[in-house]
Amino acid sequence: MHASSKPQDSERTPNKPMNNRDSSYIRSGAKLLALTMVAVAAIACGTSNTDTGPTHDDDYGTVIPGVPDRGSAESVLTQTLSTIYSWQPGSDRSPTDALIRAKQFLTGDALSAAEVTSTVRASTEWGAWDRSGDVITAVVTRAQSIPRANGQAIGTAVVMQTVMHRDGGTTPYRTFTATAQLRQEDGNWKLATYPTTS
Repeated sequence: MHASSKPQDSERTPNKPMNNRDSSYIRSGAKLLALTMVAVAAIACGTSNTDTGPTHDDDYGTVIPGVPDRGSAESVLTQTLSTIYSWQPGSDRSPTDALIRAKQFLTGDALSAAEVTSTVRASTEWGAWDRSGDVITAVVTRAQSIPRANGQAIGTAVVMQTVMHRDGGTTPYRTFTATAQLRQEDGNWKLATYPTTS
């Protein structure tokens, strides 16, 4: 299975002009969101040991994934997908901001997708999430990689997104399989293509 090299045209809309919130990317990067205890219980039922170890953060009771082992394709895939699919509608302009937060784990076409002047289309629920102060967290499980020649690999993983409400409640959003190409550079694995989902 081959991943696409960049987001589908149907998922791209013109980007808004850069504003002062762009300076918050580094700070936001520290808050790569994962699920609370409900999701952690789900992870315990059949995850690989490539899942990143969480620590608690902020008033949502959310968790911050641990630092990935960059020498492991599965670990990097887990961290990168968690970052790409964890959204903060109150401060993010669109899911593209999450893609930008993952830039340190990107290369090739995936990195180009984070730098072009187009944006990944936001969900139709984005405005409602913004008004409600919700955040969308992503837990990544079952990460696998199939080695290819020349330091490349095909990676797949299951992504479970959940809407976390300010009152502490949670609502399942969607679960899907993400597939992407990875490339090893100077001993470190990086995502080389924008993920396709199924």
